[in-house]
Amino acid sequence: MNQAEKYIADVVEGRIVTGEDVKLAVKKHLNDLETGEERGFYFDKAHAEQILSLCGLFKYAKGADKGKPFVLADYHAFLTYVAFGWKRRKDGLRKYNKIYHKIARKGAKTEYLALIANILLFFGGQPTAEAWWGATKRDQAKIGLRRQMAMAKMLISSSPYMAENWRVSQTRIFNKDGDAFADALGKDSDTEDGWSPYAGLIDEYHAHPNNDIVNILESGMGAYGDAMLWIITTAGLNAAKSPPCLEFEQLCKQILRGIVVNEDIFPLIFDLDAGDDWNDKNVWGKANPLIGITPTWRFMESRYEKAKIAGMSAETDFKAKNLNIWVNAEETWIPDEIWTNCRVDFSPEDLIGKKAIGGLDLASVRDMTGFGLVFPDAFEVGRDVVLVWYWVPEDLIEERESQGKDLPSYRQWVRDGLLLTTPGNVLDYSAPRAKIKELRNIYDFDTIQYDRWGAYSVIIDLEADGFKVNRFGQGTVSMNPAMKEFERRVYGKKDKDDPMRLLQHNGHPILRWNVANLIALRDPAGNMKPDRSNVKNKIDGAVCVIMGLGGLLNEEPAPGPSKYESEELTVV
Repeated sequence: MNQAEKYIADVVEGRIVTGEDVKLAVKKHLNDLETGEERGFYFDKAHAEQILSLCGLFKYAKGADKGKPFVLADYHAFLTYVAFGWKRRKDGLRKYNKIYHKIARKGAKTEYLALIANILLFFGGQPTAEAWWGATKRDQAKIGLRRQMAMAKMLISSSPYMAENWRVSQTRIFNKDGDAFADALGKDSDTEDGWSPYAGLIDEYHAHPNNDIVNILESGMGAYGDAMLWIITTAGLNAAKSPPCLEFEQLCKQILRGIVVNEDIFPLIFDLDAGDDWNDKNVWGKANPLIGITPTWRFMESRYEKAKIAGMSAETDFKAKNLNIWVNAEETWIPDEIWTNCRVDFSPEDLIGKKAIGGLDLASVRDMTGFGLVFPDAFEVGRDVVLVWYWVPEDLIEERESQGKDLPSYRQWVRDGLLLTTPGNVLDYSAPRAKIKELRNIYDFDTIQYDRWGAYSVIIDLEADGFKVNRFGQGTVSMNPAMKEFERRVYGKKDKDDPMRLLQHNGHPILRWNVANLIALRDPAGNMKPDRSNVKNKIDGAVCVIMGLGGLLNEEPAPGPSKYESEELTVV
């Protein structure tokens, strides 16, 4: 059992303190060992172990251990093992070309990233490899580069072969021909274009106000089939100022949970879990896998004591830098594990003839449109069931795919029959209209709640078709009661021993993605409405379901006690 396999076993057996995201990263690797072949991937264990052995050639560049052999931490070994071991069956090139590693401060992340940069530069098999450190300022990027240069200089001085073929100047590492090198890049560099990175290195991604540098590095990587972009960071002190990093991290967490399928990205995220108390020292190791070594317990406890007595600024600093907590971050409203617990295996045919109410979220003609049906008491009194449908214009599929690999694949959803299309670059609303009319012949509904800001001609057409269409405002006045009802039913059970939730779905992947993207904006009184500011992360289906529930709340109550009054409900 090598060091990486030992770490895997320790996580699986619970011998070390880890958060859910680390467990899911390990599970992802283990699942791929079982199913990767059928998807066109294989694990080259011999190559992965060779890379681990090469790491031992380097020495620490800074700190108390400067000049001593670099010793991989167990989690470093795991990340290196997975990143370099997985390959594509079709060409033998690396499976992963983008690594996201989030760890609290003093987790040796820059030293480790410098090591990875040298592995790719010296041993990546590319005679013209370029390794670029990227930051918003070139001086910031030079911090990691200087660490890599110090490591390289020690290796070159101890190896005649390396000394013959490589040099370290005051500003870069380069080979004797000058066509392989390591350098630093910032927005203030003389030029940002014309480079062909084989290795892209981003340290402290949370400090990037936009994705300009990441895009520059990625756009230049096309010269190599196995180029890699490594992103390492801690959490930010102000989530509102770290949108690229926080958005990418949210995608990474969706990948780990299977909400989004992306074969090119591997995340290793050391975070506290939802519900963990930051005051509890027993959970600190989730963000600090080397706690006790770096950082020391003495350091962590002194920082904690300062955070408790020195005011909000010190507390914020401790949470972000030492516990990897995004400060002032808007969290996903419904955690994926809660939504997954609402899944029930049923077929749309099981709902034929049952009473329902519709919700229609009309996007612009260049975006996704969703329609949902909420079936009250569908299979059992007190439980609601939901179904959803989606449409986009065909040309948007190609546009979406061209925006980068960091987005869910609309094309795959179309292949799977989950996303319907209309020809051209704008949505033909006659398609949703025709489908809704078709659904009326299958299910018992005639009322549709719709987003009043999307009052297109299709609403007039649906009225002409005999539907009762009700405008549903998207502000807190209308949305707050509906969102609270949605939340209550997603979390709620009839009693504490009941395994079934009060809202049920059949696992539609786009709806799951919508719910994972949904952020609840709250006013000072605590009233909620959906946050629609992120145009890439769609919430259409979730809004359809919420409006449908809101429509049920607004319906004239039947004589006698309501089903909510007649049954005791438990929220857990």
